[in-house]
This record gives sequence, structure tokens and C-alpha cells, in this order.
Amino acid sequence: MQNSASRVVLASVCMLFLASQQAHAVLRSYSGKIVNLVTGLGGEGIYIYLDMAQGPITLTPTCNGSVQRFFVPIGFSMYKDIYATLLLAAAQGRPVVITYDDGICPNSSVQGYGFTVGF
Repeated sequence: MQNSASRVVLASVCMLFLASQQAHAVLRSYSGKIVNLVTGLGGEGIYIYLDMAQGPITLTPTCNGSVQRFFVPIGFSMYKDIYATLLLAAAQGRPVVITYDDGICPNSSVQGYGFTVGF
């Protein structure tokens, strides 16, 4: 009985910890022109480099402050559509707005969630 009670307490503490880690994340936007699009060598997704005219990307302390690129994982919904849209925006020199979560930084990048191309 004591063993199962310990497991319940441990599970509760883990859930509280995970919930507190997700609570700080904020969706932010960053705009600029694409200067480079890179596909990952391991096929993991697209890395997006913007002109950074807006200044540094705002991040939480959990992310490395020197991260200055965005990332779209290959498993992301509409991956092919996003990639095609970003290629078009880059080719035409159109500004883009990337919405991102300031606390999710895979592969030393900031994960983008929303993409808007200016016309």
C-alpha cells in the first residue's frame, strides 16, 4: 500500500512540474524577409533565417539566447504547403510574419507555428 501511495505522490509531483513548465510559454510574432532557407541534413525539417531587422528574437530563459533562426519540423501539419509558401516568399522578396512559442527551441532553433506572407 505504501508503495502505491508513493507512486501516486510522485506522479502528482511530475504532473505539477510539467504543467508549470508549459505555463510560461507565450506565442509571439517576428517579421522580416527570408535571407536563407535550409533543409536539415537529417531530413528533420526546414530552418528559416530572417534579416533580423526587428532585432533579436524574444525567448524565455529555457532557450539559448543566441538562437536566431526558426524551425518547421517535417512532421508538422501542412509541412509541404508551408515550405512552398516560404520558397515563394523568399523568391519574391516578400516579408513574412512567423508566429512562434518562445519556450520551444528544438535543434537550436525557435519552432514556428504560424506563417503569414505579406503582399
